[in-house]
Amino acid sequence: MLVPVLLVLLAAACDPGSKSGNNGNNVNNLPSACGDVGGTPYEYVISDIYVPQSLAEGVGVDYDGNGSIDNKLSSLMSLLLDQSTEFQINDNLDEGIANGTLIVLGRIMAETFSGDPDISVSIFQGTYTGTYTADILSGTGTFTWDSTSPNVGTLCGRVYGAGITQAGPGDITLSLPVNETMTLSLVLHHARVEGVSSPEGWTDMVIAGAVLPADLKNTIIPNYVDNVNADIAADPVGSQFILDTFDDACSTELAGCAGSPECAADGVITETELQCNSIINTILTPDVTIGGVQYVSFGIRVQAVPADITNL
Repeated sequence: MLVPVLLVLLAAACDPGSKSGNNGNNVNNLPSACGDVGGTPYEYVISDIYVPQSLAEGVGVDYDGNGSIDNKLSSLMSLLLDQSTEFQINDNLDEGIANGTLIVLGRIMAETFSGDPDISVSIFQGTYTGTYTADILSGTGTFTWDSTSPNVGTLCGRVYGAGITQAGPGDITLSLPVNETMTLSLVLHHARVEGVSSPEGWTDMVIAGAVLPADLKNTIIPNYVDNVNADIAADPVGSQFILDTFDDACSTELAGCAGSPECAADGVITETELQCNSIINTILTPDVTIGGVQYVSFGIRVQAVPADITNL
């Protein structure tokens, strides 16, 4: 469940109770494990994606049932943002959405937003097919689903009163552009979607899941190396803290790190130095166990506006 503070905010939202979709498409060609849930298709484009930089922001899901949200990966994001000015995920997400280069679409199959025990929530990549990119954020844009993209996830769930929506668990793949040349692709296992939905959009919808530690090491660290070294080259003096933190700071207690030639005080940060860094490994230590498998928790917050997806 979401933390109580967020639930209070969700309960205050109003529900228009409308059953009219954004268009007349009544088929669902998206992969779905939910079967025929009936209802009307409501289509959306994600208008804002926010990656939290601190656990204190309260974005995530309580996986272990202790009353606190789980989002340990936000601590890693905070550390990387502190070390590299190039690692600006949220700024690049905003820019990509606004100019149409980052299109994430959504679809909810539901009878009503005032209470429906059987719905499906799909999240997938697409392409903007309109003329004016301003239409994307205004809720009047036209799009197509990219049927070749592997980034499709459909979760089964329900809508409570006032549009409070919960779906999952399942798997969702997220692709988050960090800068012009770098994209992070993460598979969220046991993913859940929780927030407020209506025909007019999604409000404070949290997409949360569990990431395998090995996937994080193999995805984030290699992409981060180029960014942090670019910062060092541009400002060697101002980057001294980065060098003090990572350069030749390999932990000898981690397997395969002791005596590695990649761990050297040479003014360049290598993948090995990041993978063998005790601070990063502490952050990547699993914080939740689901089905006997250990994961690192992660969550983002999204907003969405209506969309017309013409090929569904």
